Amino acid sequence: MGDKLDKLGGTAGAPRLRVLLVDDNNNTVRLLTYLFNEAGWEVFGFTSPEEALGRLKQQEVDLIVSDFRMYPFNGPDFLLAAEQVRPATPMLVMTAFDDEPAVKSCLRQAGVPSVSKAKGLTEVLATAEKLVTIRKAVKSKSQLMRAIS
Repeated sequence: MGDKLDKLGGTAGAPRLRVLLVDDNNNTVRLLTYLFNEAGWEVFGFTSPEEALGRLKQQEVDLIVSDFRMYPFNGPDFLLAAEQVRPATPMLVMTAFDDEPAVKSCLRQAGVPSVSKAKGLTEVLATAEKLVTIRKAVKSKSQLMRAIS
């Protein structure tokens, strides 16, 4: 009666999706790592953007998820550097400050979708899964932004 499906809707035994998580809050990284693992993802979690970039240079991933405000290396700077390393990899920004006009403007100009931490970390996972599914169907980041909006 067909192949057994895994948690992400693929066939059992198929390679797991890989996500690189970056947030300067260790608790957030731990919780998101747990949520993504439970959903069947392979997770590379970091509290240091510099270490995350090092891993990104060595490891291809299906999605990059980053906090917007980090210290000392902020989210937009991290995402610009990550895009240099993996230009075709979709990115998602988490922020607790999504209502600030400067944050919205920055993300819109960068063409990176965002999710509010205020909605809960399960919303980060749901948005990530939607992003990866849509990414398979579109050819460019601008198409991805229109589809996710």
